[in-house]
Amino acid sequence: MSDSCADRLEAAFWRRHANPKSGWSRVPTGPVIVYAIYRRDWRLLAAALVWTAVNPILFSPPETDDAWMTRAVLAERWWIDDEQRSTIGLDYPNVCNAVGASAFGYALYAAGNAARAVPRPRRRWASR
Repeated sequence: MSDSCADRLEAAFWRRHANPKSGWSRVPTGPVIVYAIYRRDWRLLAAALVWTAVNPILFSPPETDDAWMTRAVLAERWWIDDEQRSTIGLDYPNVCNAVGASAFGYALYAAGNAARAVPRPRRRWASR
């Protein structure tokens, strides 16, 4: 049985994505994105988005499956591939994703509104 190139690339992606260093370093990304929007720091926002995109491929595959984060990522892959289930929907446990995504969307909205409501301090050197 021959795997296609796309299947091999997907398998390599998931192996690297399962590295616990990759997983735990992704955890603070959401709050960093909210903070960047609140502070209107577009460089920080761009860095967080680039980090989100490249993080899963930066780390080598884990040596063992013992780490909790590795098992969680492998379970996610099993859920999507082997069980033919999606991660979007209103049935359990997908409703947890829906609630989390809604809360994150609201946090982004609130950070954007708060950033507009708070005046930015004038820089002293800009007035010269």
